Amino acid sequence: MSETFEKLSFVRFVNANVASVHAFENHERAYLDITYCISGEMTYFFNDEWITLESGDAVIFPPCSARVREKGTVPTHYVSFNVVLPKDYEVKATGHFKKCISGDTAYMIELFGKVWSSSTPEKIERCKGIFHYLYNELLDSLADKGNPHVNRIKQYIIDNLSSKMSIKEIADEVHLAPQYACTLFKKNTGMTIVEFVDRERIDLAKRLMLVSNSPIYEIAGRCGFSDYNYFSNIFKKIAGISAREYRKSNVK
Repeated sequence: MSETFEKLSFVRFVNANVASVHAFENHERAYLDITYCISGEMTYFFNDEWITLESGDAVIFPPCSARVREKGTVPTHYVSFNVVLPKDYEVKATGHFKKCISGDTAYMIELFGKVWSSSTPEKIERCKGIFHYLYNELLDSLADKGNPHVNRIKQYIIDNLSSKMSIKEIADEVHLAPQYACTLFKKNTGMTIVEFVDRERIDLAKRLMLVSNSPIYEIAGRCGFSDYNYFSNIFKKIAGISAREYRKSNVK
C-alpha cells in the first residue's frame, strides 16, 4: 500500500438500501467521495452536466467539489466512501465510471463493510488496504480502452476468478473460436489467456493477504487454485518471493 493511502483517514462509510435516494443541493465537502450504485439509479449534477449512475456504475467527486443530487424514483442500493487524503495528493480521475463493478469489486466492497463494522485492532489498516485496491481498480477501468473482444475476455476472467475456467468456456462466453480468442488475446496483451488468469489470481491473492487473516491455503482456494503446490509455484514465479514471505513483509 502506498504512503498516500497509509495516511488517509475515513470520514464515513455508507451502505444504503433505500426505496429512493434523497435529494441534496449545493452539497460541498472537503473529502473525496467515491459512490458505487449497486442497483437502481442515482442522478447528480457535477461539472456542469447531469450524470445518471445505473446499476454497476460509480462516481468520484474530488474534495471541495460542488454537486447536486436529484430525488430518486426507484429502489436503490448504493455504497459511499468519504475519505480525507493528504493535502498534496492529486486526485487522478473524477466523474462517471460506467459498468465498473465486477464480481471482484463487489466482493471487496462487501469485505470492507464487514471489516468496517468489526472491532478488530487492525480494522483501519485493513480498510485502508481494501480502499486502496478499489480506488486503483477504478483507475484501471478508465485506462482500459483496448480491443473490445479482449476487454470482454478480461472482464469474464476477472468476474470468475474463483471458478474453474477452460479456454473453450472463456471463448464461448465472448462468442469466439478458442484458437482465435487465444491469438487475439496474445496479440493485444503480450501474454496468453492462461498467463493472464494466473496473474489476476495472484494479484487477488496478494490483496486478500493484505486485508484478511485467513490461512494462505484458504486464500489460494478462494482465488481459483485447487492445487496449493501449483499456487505456490505460480506465486513465486510472478511475485519473485513465496506467498508466506510476501505476507510477512507486507502485513503489519
